[in-house]
Amino acid sequence: MRGVQLVNTSGIRRFVVVPLLINIAVFGVFGWLAYSWFTQWLSGFSALQWASGVPVLGTILGFFRGLIVTAVFAVMVFMIALFSNLIAAPFNGLLAERVEAHLTGTPALDTPIMALIKSLPRTIGSELRKLIYLALMLLGIGLLHLIPLINFVAPFLLMAFGAWMFAIEYWDYPMGNHGAVFGDVRKYARTRKPAAFGFGGAVALISTIPVLNFVVMPVAVAGATALWVEHFRNDN
Repeated sequence: MRGVQLVNTSGIRRFVVVPLLINIAVFGVFGWLAYSWFTQWLSGFSALQWASGVPVLGTILGFFRGLIVTAVFAVMVFMIALFSNLIAAPFNGLLAERVEAHLTGTPALDTPIMALIKSLPRTIGSELRKLIYLALMLLGIGLLHLIPLINFVAPFLLMAFGAWMFAIEYWDYPMGNHGAVFGDVRKYARTRKPAAFGFGGAVALISTIPVLNFVVMPVAVAGATALWVEHFRNDN
């Protein structure tokens, strides 16, 4: 809600336009493609519907079906959202800078164009490191789905990781404007785990809601910046 208030503030709204349009385009195109694939993939379970009439077997099948569907849906949402952030990263950094300037009352030193140019090397490098980290973690969690008994909790670990990833994704923008790299953001998030999982969980949840997922990116950037300025900044 703090982020919603900030993106509607005069002087900040114009920096929301590009991240908003990028997010709408990515979620619109890739979301539609993912949904089409997801519905076709989901229809594959229809071949097992005969088991629903068998009491024990039907219950077990329904349980596993729910876990698998949740895991696959979560992965799709995370990948689309993170791909959107990869494209919009320089503009998100600029938005975070302007939100911080508004909250602190300190004018930005550079023009928007110069700020974008200066931030490009750091933001692109940071986003690439996030993708490598994401791929390695998803590989590890994916392997857990193959281990008996452990695979019962693997989907929940995936959702928890999604919340964690969204937190460090969006915290990286205000912290990165002060020289922090991806590793620094991860280390800091470990010292603030309740806030990380709370903030990231909220972003993950909103990302799964149609229409709201279109606006979640700029709102999350503004909210993360407010969290940084008003609560975390003095820790560093």
